[in-house]
Amino acid sequence: MIRHRYYVGTVTKDGLPVSDEQRAKLRKTLCDMYNGYTVYRVGGAWRDVWGTIKVEQSEVYEGLAPRPDVDPQALAMLLAQLAEQSTVLWTKEKVTGGFSA
Repeated sequence: MIRHRYYVGTVTKDGLPVSDEQRAKLRKTLCDMYNGYTVYRVGGAWRDVWGTIKVEQSEVYEGLAPRPDVDPQALAMLLAQLAEQSTVLWTKEKVTGGFSA
């Protein structure tokens, strides 16, 4: 099974909080692309082009078992647009293991 993760900031590139309406659009988009997803809040830091460390809160969206036509890079770009982000980091991992009753 494949898992994609998308790291979406909670503040827009203009410095405003990502709205509940924007989050609802993000979640609907993910529901349309995956059989299921999980979202959780995280904190992190990154260094900008001038070397300044920026600390920010993000939401990580994990999508499992994407539809065959899902292009994670294109989806990351769409999520960035929906949440008014400069960028959205995405990762792809093969998930092994699991439990079934």
